[in-house]
Amino acid sequence: MSEHFEALKNILAKKNPHLTLSIFDSPIRYDDLIRDASNRLKFYNDYFIINLRSTDSPVILDAICLYIPSLTIKIESPEELIEPILIESITSDVKNYLYAKILQQQTWLFQRISENTWHLASGLSHERITQHVVDGALKTIPFSDAVIFRIYDEGQNKLCPVAVSGFKDNYYEYSVSPQESISGKVFESRKPIILNSRDDILASFESYSAIRASVMENNPIANALICVPVLDQQYCYGTLTILSLGRRSVFNSLAVSLLETFASQVALAWRNAKQYDEKVESFNQVNSLRQQLEQQNEMLRSSLNFHNEMIKLSIKNNDISSFIKAMSDKMNLEIGYVDISGAIHGKLRDIDKLWVTLTTNKSNEEIEEAGFIRNELYIQPMMQNQQAVGFVIVNKADASDYIRVTLSRLSDFLIMDIMKKVNNLLIENKRKSSVMDKVLLEGINEDTTTTLSENGFLIQEWIGCIVLSLANTTNRSEDVKLLDMHNKLKYLLARSNAFIYSDEINFMIYLSDNSPERINSSFIKLEKEVVNIGFYQAGVSNVTSAIRIKQSLDQALTTLAVIKKRNKQGVLRFNQTGIERLFVNHEKEEIKQFINDVLSPILDDSEKSQVLLKTLNEYIGNSCSVNNTARSLDIHTNTLYQRIKKIELLTKMDLSSSDDFLIISVACHMLSLSRGVT
Repeated sequence: MSEHFEALKNILAKKNPHLTLSIFDSPIRYDDLIRDASNRLKFYNDYFIINLRSTDSPVILDAICLYIPSLTIKIESPEELIEPILIESITSDVKNYLYAKILQQQTWLFQRISENTWHLASGLSHERITQHVVDGALKTIPFSDAVIFRIYDEGQNKLCPVAVSGFKDNYYEYSVSPQESISGKVFESRKPIILNSRDDILASFESYSAIRASVMENNPIANALICVPVLDQQYCYGTLTILSLGRRSVFNSLAVSLLETFASQVALAWRNAKQYDEKVESFNQVNSLRQQLEQQNEMLRSSLNFHNEMIKLSIKNNDISSFIKAMSDKMNLEIGYVDISGAIHGKLRDIDKLWVTLTTNKSNEEIEEAGFIRNELYIQPMMQNQQAVGFVIVNKADASDYIRVTLSRLSDFLIMDIMKKVNNLLIENKRKSSVMDKVLLEGINEDTTTTLSENGFLIQEWIGCIVLSLANTTNRSEDVKLLDMHNKLKYLLARSNAFIYSDEINFMIYLSDNSPERINSSFIKLEKEVVNIGFYQAGVSNVTSAIRIKQSLDQALTTLAVIKKRNKQGVLRFNQTGIERLFVNHEKEEIKQFINDVLSPILDDSEKSQVLLKTLNEYIGNSCSVNNTARSLDIHTNTLYQRIKKIELLTKMDLSSSDDFLIISVACHMLSLSRGVT
């Protein structure tokens, strides 16, 4: 400080040796003086103020500076008055001295920017750059003690704080939209804003923000601030704000220029970091693709070796169980296997129930080719034409990526064995159908009994037949479904003496036993499950003596025809078909003609005819009881008698005649059925 005083004192004394000069440190502050008395100042600019407090001897001259120490100069003369021209000369010398000092200060400040720019350029990560931004801004701008660095997030359309100093951490929650608050306006306009009073800062908040109110509640309000865009040519990355919190300071145009210069270097560093990140990301992607390619090549080599090994093992092990066991030993893990043909291998938990569980609880449409986790097991489906034909299973803990790929290859290999079983079933169905055709043609005799026995079916005292119809006829690509249904039927009838085969439309099942109760028990079991298995309708015959096997089939086919005419899903027994069995083979038009011949006089849509038809149905349904019929219709018996006479007159039928009553009853029943169907 003394050097500063002495330098100025020497300059003034050299030009004015006859004057007595004293220079003191001034307690007056630039920001106080510029706010309170700018209209009465002798001279002021952004850097210093010259204030002439006294023109009489001694003359008191204040040189109040923003960035360098402020001075008070006391000038005394032997004479009573000091000429105004001399005062002007001294004032001019003071100005020149201050300008020189300010230039030195500016040079020093720009050197600081250069140093801070080097730090920015030395960091390639955004994390390091944000720290250098905070440090550099505080070092570059005098009297600044807080910094906010915001970057624009296109996804949120927000300016988000990425580096903050001088505030609590919750300030990071304070993001603003473009045009909102000071930062938003600077970002949108690409022009700096300088505010040198707390009132001006508070006035800049034009609308209420709950987030800002929450943040500001625990953070100070600045006395002055400068906000500049972080601008790289025409692209703006965000904003940089410096604030003065601790003292009532002001910022000037130099501070704005300094901060703009620094912000442009921040933008350049941010762009470089972004490009660096993109290059690193690109490199990582290329490296990742290279590693994936290497892994795929390795898996391809392993897959090829594994395929060759499967071929060798399949040649040595002809049946599926021994093949799966050999694969388990080769891979050194427990492999479970179930398929549509009923084959089961392995000791994994509940594996014997797995096929039914998976295909019942999860429809084939929901099962995809990718493996999935179920109850601590990893299950790899075997799919053929979008139909699950089997599952390969391992413990979840063993299902590494390599094992999963290996199981996928194994399942593809095993599907070939499944399709062989499908073809064998088709051949078996044709053979069994041919055998049964012979039995039905020749009847039960020693020869046909032997033939059936050779095909696994023992003719005993009683026999029953059930014919099951698919919802839709199958095509060649769905033959695998027939195998599934066939094996589910075999599973249900595992303890029964059954003969099962199918054609493209129906499944035929014959059951023979020395106990009719056991046959009925098997029928009941089938009735509960046929729809779940995938059948739409089924007709069940009566249990009859074995020699009447053809009658058993005819009854089942007739029953199936009746339930189809009723257009209902489910199972129907022959003894439930009623009178419909007599008409099942008649054409629909023929039945309509019969109904019309009998009931046409009371079949029109008039209200009178509807009343008569309802009366007739109630009369028949109440077994010709006049009192019960009148009660159900809520009419007087005399009214009922009148209606019956009217019906007899129109239909030319005598309801007291057993023949006429039978005809009209059948016609009413068939009318009710036809209306229920149509």
